[in-house]
Amino acid sequence: MWVQKRLAVLIMVILFGVSGCAIMGPSAEQAAAQWRAVLSKHRVELDSVPFFPQEQFQCGPAALATVLAYRGVDVNPKALVDAVYTPGKEGSFPLDMVATARDFGFLVYPLEGNLANLLREVAANNPVLVLQNLGFSWYPQWHYAVVVGYDLERMVVWLRSGVERRQEMTFSLFQRTWRNADNWAQVVAPPETMPTTADLPGYIRAAQDLLTSGHSAALNAFLAATKRWPASTLSWLSLGNAAYQMSDHSTAAKAFSEHVHLQPENPDGWNNLAYSLQQLHCPTALEAIACAVKLAPGNLNVLNSQRELKQQVAQKSATDGMIDRTFTPSQCAIPACPALL
Repeated sequence: MWVQKRLAVLIMVILFGVSGCAIMGPSAEQAAAQWRAVLSKHRVELDSVPFFPQEQFQCGPAALATVLAYRGVDVNPKALVDAVYTPGKEGSFPLDMVATARDFGFLVYPLEGNLANLLREVAANNPVLVLQNLGFSWYPQWHYAVVVGYDLERMVVWLRSGVERRQEMTFSLFQRTWRNADNWAQVVAPPETMPTTADLPGYIRAAQDLLTSGHSAALNAFLAATKRWPASTLSWLSLGNAAYQMSDHSTAAKAFSEHVHLQPENPDGWNNLAYSLQQLHCPTALEAIACAVKLAPGNLNVLNSQRELKQQVAQKSATDGMIDRTFTPSQCAIPACPALL
């Protein structure tokens, strides 16, 4: 879409697609058999996904409006032009597409570049925003579309694409055009709706990106991570850090408490728990930091934290005449310190 279409290129694309289907046939058949074993649904089509016919060079706004409207946003491509369309380039940059989706409060999760993951997301009712190169590496025709369905028996995908509400494309041709755009694919979803193919590190990065963009709803994404991966210290640590950053100290304390429960000999976890408890005016904050010091007596960061927290308690006591005791016992409870057992 950044390059004006020319007849010669169209002819080559057609020939390219036909030859690609013929060459890729056997491997595509083998892959389809594998997908049938992985996917319980052999045919899926998300009919409720809206369709916005694109105007010239504006497939970016049209495709982004498609996934946002599917999630309930009252939006149309014209409303997104200023945010994602770059007139000098006659197109939309991927970074602008992702940033704009986050501006609406959605988590944007990048998929691994394989068709199986993409189909699994569609089967889970998640339309997938993709970038394709309909031309060649030396003469690209960048194009955004939304994958809304597939048929394993016929080995085709369906897309909201350009001026076609239901564009049908063979697996092999789609993979070729998608591969030539570095397999760029994104699931745009509410923070509490986790992509079915999400892995923990990638999901935490996506949630952190949403938090960095200034959306408090990002906390729901971190909460979702602890439900999907309750035995992971990374999920609880990430939730604790996010909640603390958002001044939700009660949630932070609960998350850091789970973190030290799973990894009791980690002094950093106890350090973080102590700061959260201190914000809740819990007397156990000093117990938590004392545990961190016992576990890492030579750690200067932990020692500095202990000094700082003691000063805060002393200042609070001197100012109010007594330590604020508005906390509840359940908020202030901490696990047993392994260094004291």
